[in-house]
Amino acid sequence: MNLQQNLIIYIIFMPYHIFSYNISPVPNYVFKPPNIPTFMEQQESSLFGYSLTLKKNSILIGAPKAQTHLASQRRVNETGGLYKCNFENGACEPFIVDIYGNTVVEDTRFAYNSEKKDFQLLGYTMDGLSSDNSKFVVCAPKLKANLEHHYLLHGACYWTSSENDNTKINRIASLRARDQQVKTIEKHNVYFNMYGQQGFSVHITENSEEILMGAPGIYNWKGSVIRYRPRQKQKKTKFGQLDNNRNNGIEYVSEIINPMFIGISEDSYLGYAVTSAYFAGGDSYRLLYAASAPQANDQVGKVFIFDFVEVQNNFVRDKTMKIYREFESQQMGEYFGYSLLAEDINNDGYPDLLIGAPMHSKNSYFESGAVYIYLNTGKLTFELQILLTSDYLFGGRFGTSMSKLGDLNQDGYNDVAIGAPMEGNGVVYIYHGSAQGLMSKPSQKVLPSGSQIPTKFPGLMFGHSISTGVDIDSNGYNDIAIGAPYGEEVFIYKTYPIVQISATIITDKKEIGKNDTRFQTTACWRLFSSTTNITHDLEFNILLKADTKHGRAKWINNNKFYELNVTINNQVQCHEFDVAVFFNIVDIFKPIEIEMEYRLVNQLINSTQFCDKCVVLHENSVESVRTSVVFSTGCKSSMCIADLRIKSSLSGSRLPYILGSTRTLAVKYDVENFGETAYLAQIKITLSNVTSFAKVPSNCKMDEDEMICDLESGNPLFPQQKSKLIVNIDTSRLSGKQLVIKAEAFSNGEEANFDDNKIINVMELIEYSEIEIQGHSSMTQFAIEDPLSDPTITHELEIINQGPSTIRDLSVMIFIPTRYLNEKKDIKIFNRSDLMVEVRYKDSLIPVTWYHENKLLEDNLNDDSSTLSPDSDLEIAEDEFDIVTSKNEESKFNERRRRSISGELGQLQQQRHQTILDELPFNRTIHFNCRDNYVEEYSCMQIYFNVNNVQAVGKDVIKVKINYLLQLNALNQVFDEHLDIFAMQPLLMLTTNVGDNDDDKNVMTYKITEENLPVTIVFKHFNKEFALWIYIVAILAGLLVLIIMSLILYKCGFFKRQVKEELERLTQNENYTSYSNNIDDDEKY
Repeated sequence: MNLQQNLIIYIIFMPYHIFSYNISPVPNYVFKPPNIPTFMEQQESSLFGYSLTLKKNSILIGAPKAQTHLASQRRVNETGGLYKCNFENGACEPFIVDIYGNTVVEDTRFAYNSEKKDFQLLGYTMDGLSSDNSKFVVCAPKLKANLEHHYLLHGACYWTSSENDNTKINRIASLRARDQQVKTIEKHNVYFNMYGQQGFSVHITENSEEILMGAPGIYNWKGSVIRYRPRQKQKKTKFGQLDNNRNNGIEYVSEIINPMFIGISEDSYLGYAVTSAYFAGGDSYRLLYAASAPQANDQVGKVFIFDFVEVQNNFVRDKTMKIYREFESQQMGEYFGYSLLAEDINNDGYPDLLIGAPMHSKNSYFESGAVYIYLNTGKLTFELQILLTSDYLFGGRFGTSMSKLGDLNQDGYNDVAIGAPMEGNGVVYIYHGSAQGLMSKPSQKVLPSGSQIPTKFPGLMFGHSISTGVDIDSNGYNDIAIGAPYGEEVFIYKTYPIVQISATIITDKKEIGKNDTRFQTTACWRLFSSTTNITHDLEFNILLKADTKHGRAKWINNNKFYELNVTINNQVQCHEFDVAVFFNIVDIFKPIEIEMEYRLVNQLINSTQFCDKCVVLHENSVESVRTSVVFSTGCKSSMCIADLRIKSSLSGSRLPYILGSTRTLAVKYDVENFGETAYLAQIKITLSNVTSFAKVPSNCKMDEDEMICDLESGNPLFPQQKSKLIVNIDTSRLSGKQLVIKAEAFSNGEEANFDDNKIINVMELIEYSEIEIQGHSSMTQFAIEDPLSDPTITHELEIINQGPSTIRDLSVMIFIPTRYLNEKKDIKIFNRSDLMVEVRYKDSLIPVTWYHENKLLEDNLNDDSSTLSPDSDLEIAEDEFDIVTSKNEESKFNERRRRSISGELGQLQQQRHQTILDELPFNRTIHFNCRDNYVEEYSCMQIYFNVNNVQAVGKDVIKVKINYLLQLNALNQVFDEHLDIFAMQPLLMLTTNVGDNDDDKNVMTYKITEENLPVTIVFKHFNKEFALWIYIVAILAGLLVLIIMSLILYKCGFFKRQVKEELERLTQNENYTSYSNNIDDDEKY
């Protein structure tokens, strides 16, 4: 498949949305290894593109695992290779630097000369100058000296003063001296040059005369740096003295730093990366060097700026480092110094230093990578400007490679490229320099768009190698090459010129009288670039608009719009247009808006065929200009003097503002005029936070980060008149601690007092969320006699953020007891291999960390061979979990921000709700949990995980599934005659992290509104359910007994009310006696 066909494939599979600035969004050349027969079959990737050097008309590409096509090397396996690819015909051919195979020659008493070149990694590193016919060097760091019983891993490099002539290849093999292989130092034998690996890193110095090579294996891998440079040949006179008066020619010497004199430990890997620069800056012509030792200082890593100096060692002159500056990393194991780059990024005349640390981790889980940006402030002093990281958190290894690009956007500051080859298929980020240093956000993200190359490896490793910027098409802008060694491809991206358009539109009248019927508008435009002289014409589209809102003006075509295509170049061009005016007294105070929109057309920058006449507009370019004409007014002078005063208030929200509580935030502004009429009164509003306005009102427009609004819709603001404006701010991306809103009122006239025209509102922002926890057990309760075998119990938990805020960083610790311990018993209830925990959020599996008895489990939990790390203590993790027992949970803003669900591991859970546990008899129940954290009766397992950006009130919840295999035989041993109920329950702790300041720790960020933790209860004796007929017989028997007892009581007089009957009898007797007496009295009368 030829080059053109390859490019067609890239276009077909290229994603449509590619973020781009002036580097071509698609590769303009794609190079692959040539299809050349080799003597041994290529078993895996040749790593074509592992290193590269871009030249003006070609590119040199390293493939350190390639097989050879040379007959002289037919018995050598994976010699590695070097290829030269030309831009003119797109062809790649091998570039031969060594024609010999494995050699066996007689070793001299001074050096080992036999060589074994299998797996030597030729092409692993290279460097070269950008111009054709210039110096170039390539290395094979694993070339070995072949001895009878073992190998000497010396490495070697090859260089030439012109890559156009590979017949003049020079070889650098600095580590072959016999007496330097193994040395006895302080009565101990050390591997000195034996495993030096010369050429592990290589760099041609800034003066283009020296070659700097890293040899990290010297002296038991303390490491060293080798300087290879020319010097005048020194010959002695017949009297044995050096003859310095005669020109004896040039010779090249290798100077090796002796690590004995450097205060670094073994296995530091000094020379892992090397570079050079005139770090002293100014008028200094002193070249200094930089080298990294990423494993020094107990794997913290160091980088040195140094010079080579002589030292006397046992009557022998040796070389050591004079260290001018040391740099240390902020994180152990991040491989600080994996890559180095010296470049003046703020244009102050002092080279700055960029140090890559691709194993840097933001979240302690993934090697996301980072780059330390040190600004050189002069006199070899450096300040850390920024620790630069990418937004990709999952092992992208940002900072693996770095490269100088020159000034890509022609703003006067050098730019750099930084590779993240493990971010998907790989990414290269472009960063622009500035007066303050390197920009914190990339200007462009270059992707290997559309690559369809199959590979055994995860990703293409696009960006593992990046060339320096070279202008290969002479358009004044540097182009770059990017390697993808796992895909065996190299991509060439050209760069388009950046231009700006200077456009103006003016009118011949500033004011229009009542009797005016027309005025003249002049539109001018010009294309300009700070570096490129645009001599050819480009097609330019213009759209003129006249008073589109009110229709009081029209162009010569009797329309509000007038469109035409013209040409634009580096010369100023102007056109005049007549505008007809239709006066209306109602709109006398409304200005007539004249606007010109413009754009370049037919810019085919998405094509693989580079468009030589295409340009890219500057990122800060505007695409329209406007002016306005007002009608004459009646102010005292030609310019009205207004006196605007501004006030503001928050509408519909309370302070402090809770993030996420509303979709928008409304701010109301009142502007009142205490002076003369204000024409074109406006207000300018600026937001400090990374947010935007929810919508731009019709009377407003955006100007970069500012919103400018016309007050009273462009009508004049009369004396003592008040204008109101409500601005809605989009809170969806609002973050941080405060939002600063600046507003300024102004008009097109003069202002009597500017002090009251501005107002600044500082709004405090806080996070607050309500969390709900729901749990479920697959077996809530059962008797120990029920299961036929050991049951598997599943506890499921759902952690739900009910809002309003997004929880940016939620940490969860789950506590599970595994053993029952007391004075008499030590019983393992669960095997560690019987515990399984799965955590998911948004259908993604969340990694968990296991601890047992406060010790980190290094191996998989389900492997009984898991061991404990004596240096990993859970107390460090638990410091992040602030256990709160306060009962005042209604306060949202005065309690501590880190809350525990279990509150001293259980107390808070007891306070919040009643569960089935409350129904169990206390003196018979074993509560098998980790409630008090360090209860002596239980041995607990802890599971820790972290979830970022837990969204509020969404369908996505954190789901936790815990599977236990319950050992019934073990559980039966726990029961005794007094304790016959076993209640098992996991417990949780939560923390949210919003900041590292002490003030942040006094802000509550969440409240738990509901929790229901799963529980499983096991009974030693549990009565079975009775059959229905037993209940029926029992009821009938009870009724029969009741009837019999009632009859017996009746017979015994139980139901007779003797007292009542006696009272009734006495009452009747009294009535009878009274009646008889009355009759007797009547008879007497």
